[in-house]
Amino acid sequence: MMTARFGGAAEFLRSWRERAQEVALVAHSAWLRRGARALAAPNPEPFTLIWPRIYSCASFAVWFDALRAGLAERAQIESAGSLAAPARNCEILHARYEGETYPIVIDCGDSSDIDEALADRALVYFKMQFRRRGYGRPNVTPGGYGPQMGARLGAVLPALRAMRDRRAFAHQALARFDAASGSDRRRLFLDALAADGRFALTGEGKTRRPRALLAQAARARVVIHPPGEGDFSCRFVDYLAVGACVVAARHGTRLPVDLVDGREVLFVDKPEEAADACAELLADPDRIEAMASAARAYYDRHLTPGALAAYYAAEIRARLPGAPFP
Repeated sequence: MMTARFGGAAEFLRSWRERAQEVALVAHSAWLRRGARALAAPNPEPFTLIWPRIYSCASFAVWFDALRAGLAERAQIESAGSLAAPARNCEILHARYEGETYPIVIDCGDSSDIDEALADRALVYFKMQFRRRGYGRPNVTPGGYGPQMGARLGAVLPALRAMRDRRAFAHQALARFDAASGSDRRRLFLDALAADGRFALTGEGKTRRPRALLAQAARARVVIHPPGEGDFSCRFVDYLAVGACVVAARHGTRLPVDLVDGREVLFVDKPEEAADACAELLADPDRIEAMASAARAYYDRHLTPGALAAYYAAEIRARLPGAPFP
């Protein structure tokens, strides 16, 4: 009884500390952003986007909202009732151009398979887990991936990056993920990492609140991203955004712009290779910092809500009838 009571108190204290840390991160980030000048909005796109008020893929609502906000700076957007997709894990938008409307599909399923019927009628089919060998369809294109917190990540990212830049590391190797879900491969990675005696592992298959997890990633020399149901995940994008040095299971899928193995991320094929990669990186601090810097730069160029919105707008514009715009 006494043990359970102390255990409950410890869990309450941990949760309270994480919440306090979140408040501090938001406040510090607001201070870092103060005085920054707003960027000029680009020229409006020639099309109007019709956006659903209710999403079919509710688990991606935060990500869709961030993408919508980015596109709203480039194109007119109208809200419509639910444009429910006749396929699981797909969201349908419409682009209106010169009096005609064209379906735009965003497929956020963890599988790399696509819905062939939707692809047949879509102007553009954005596939988030885009199969590396492609689909033989010119209108199917990589859909990218967004951070777990969506646009809210921007509220804490300056403070997280400042934390990472101080290099006051509390963890050698961080592997925070739910080993009980995603796939059996996650458990294999965790077991191989935990059994290695060359470095201290933080993780034990336990997840944390998003901001608390990213604060840990900012204070980790190396972060491990194991495979899940799909190759990419929002958490992986979060790690790149913070500027973590990431060791990841090799992907069979691709983003709109390929990650370079050994530059933005270090890919491994087997759980045992993840342990070897961590040991090698921990022995080379300069390489850790070079990869961390490259990861952050990649996120800023290609995966911010604004960068993804610019990419989506360009892909839609290029496929309009006659493609009259550069």
